[in-house]
Amino acid sequence: MALRDFGNRVPNFTAVLGRESTKTTAAAIADLLGRVLEPEQIDVSEVPGCCRGYVVTGTQDIGQALEPILEQNNLIIQDLGTRLKVTPITEPAVVDVDESELGMSESEHIQPVSFEEGSEFDLPVEVNVEFVDPDQDYQTGSVRERRVNSRSAVVNSVSVPLTMSANEARVIARLINMTT
Repeated sequence: MALRDFGNRVPNFTAVLGRESTKTTAAAIADLLGRVLEPEQIDVSEVPGCCRGYVVTGTQDIGQALEPILEQNNLIIQDLGTRLKVTPITEPAVVDVDESELGMSESEHIQPVSFEEGSEFDLPVEVNVEFVDPDQDYQTGSVRERRVNSRSAVVNSVSVPLTMSANEARVIARLINMTT
């Protein structure tokens, strides 16, 4: 290979190996979970939406591969004993937990939880989100969201290996900016 055109370095190529525009998010999650579970152990019946594309780079365990899809679609996986159920996060659930499952007995002293207010300088002034952009021929797109009136110099960069529009990526950037 003539490397002169590539600055005497081996080029890094990215290729779209398959394109299935009708695949649902539920089917994509079921495909990933199906690598380690039987179909009857997976319940994705409540998962909405269409998965327009997803890039898995290198060797990843199933949790790492699922994380971007779950975050983008605001989903959670529940272990129901005999199966895993993937559902949208709606409102916080109130759950009564039996004392025997807490790992402490009544005789043990419970330490109070303390909270500290963090410094504004620890918060990012800017969040950059990189994603696969269908409007740019499936090349890497990028959006940034800046915090107004911040004194920080911290920039948080996140790479999401999912196909999404710039508006969807901006929503993720805003959520990260508000929650960090």
